[in-house]
Amino acid sequence: MAVDDDKLASGLAWHSNAYWSSYELANGTADSTGGSYTVHPAVNLRTSGEGTFNDNDYERVWWKKGLEAVSGLQAAYEESINTVVASLDNWLLDVASEELENPNSTPSPNQILDYLSEHMVGNAQTMERSLVSVGSVTLNQASSDASGAFIPYASGPTGGRGSGMTDNQLVLNGNLFRLLCTSDSTAGEEIFNVTCSEVGKNGALATITITALTASSEEASGETFSASVGKTLIQDGDFTSSVGGVGNSVGAYFGDTASGASDFTTASGNTMRGAGLKLTASGGGADTHFIGQSFADLTNVLPLDVLCCTFVYKATAGSTGTATVIPFGTDYTAPTGQSVAIDTSSAATVWSRSSFFFTLPRDIPSDFGIKIQAASLDKQFHIDELIIAKPSVLQGVSMLKARDYPDHTIGDEMTFSTTSDRAGKVAEMLAREKNVNMPVGDSPTYPDS
Repeated sequence: MAVDDDKLASGLAWHSNAYWSSYELANGTADSTGGSYTVHPAVNLRTSGEGTFNDNDYERVWWKKGLEAVSGLQAAYEESINTVVASLDNWLLDVASEELENPNSTPSPNQILDYLSEHMVGNAQTMERSLVSVGSVTLNQASSDASGAFIPYASGPTGGRGSGMTDNQLVLNGNLFRLLCTSDSTAGEEIFNVTCSEVGKNGALATITITALTASSEEASGETFSASVGKTLIQDGDFTSSVGGVGNSVGAYFGDTASGASDFTTASGNTMRGAGLKLTASGGGADTHFIGQSFADLTNVLPLDVLCCTFVYKATAGSTGTATVIPFGTDYTAPTGQSVAIDTSSAATVWSRSSFFFTLPRDIPSDFGIKIQAASLDKQFHIDELIIAKPSVLQGVSMLKARDYPDHTIGDEMTFSTTSDRAGKVAEMLAREKNVNMPVGDSPTYPDS
């Protein structure tokens, strides 16, 4: 049976309207549906009473009965939220049996939403989105001088299934995140406990741990930077082997428009930690030069997973030209925003960090990897500490912790908050109650009303 998207959208919108009306009454907010329930009823009665009566009045029977009655209303509002969610679950089961050709004979509500998401992505259907963001990170140091190299990102693939990056609807408004260093026993691999002030339901995680990653912990292979098998795509970004025999290394890809990538070298000294090698693009004039490396191991990731690439770089004063770090592969073109292009004329001449997130394609090419490219470069450009890894995720925020110099110590803390304009009512309901990130877009076909 063909899926009737209009009817499905209407059913979801009906439940959303009922859900947010109850939510506003229970929580005392008009942020979601535009209602007028701006103050929690029990709080309203108590604060009004405090402005009218004296302490002895609180012991009177009529006051206690009144407060109990309003508290009972509060409990009823909260229970009505559960009633709406139960109705949504039953409705989804009916939808699965009558509308969706779901291969699972007894699916759960979340399995039905997963199936619906696949249908929506395949048929260019989207819900209204909430615009979300991650605030700036504050570093509170215990006794270290670490700089707090931490990369959070409030986005993921559409519904966890699409090919483009978009706002993650699991991100909640006013959610405070805290990373606390709980172990510094291994330098460069400090462990942080991550919590947030609000989590969704239905299996949403309340806390995770993140271990700092360091490129120097990997071993080089061959004559260029190489993926380390079984190490979650961490690259040997410390470039601990010099680039020799350019164009001949097995598993690596070099090329340019002229006569080879001979302008790429590794050199010791003046790296981020003051030791080891760095990759240097010496400048090739009008030519475009690149050095690339395919991933040797993809066993820890899946198609459409979000990965993070982070590295440090510095330019030479007075330089012109562009340096780009970008995913590559046969018949693959990196989507807009899923790479970094550095204008060397305005780039920092001291070691600075850059990063970007990218989505693995649905069909991963056998030669899929990362390419470092230099175009019209007239002076040296340096890059080091390249790491590519699958980030940790908590309540819609992808996070990667890179090593700092000096290293962190126990008690170091980083905090940030997330925001959401809460414009996507259906999507936020499903994110809060079912812990799912549905497909959303700027021109939704599943309206909220």
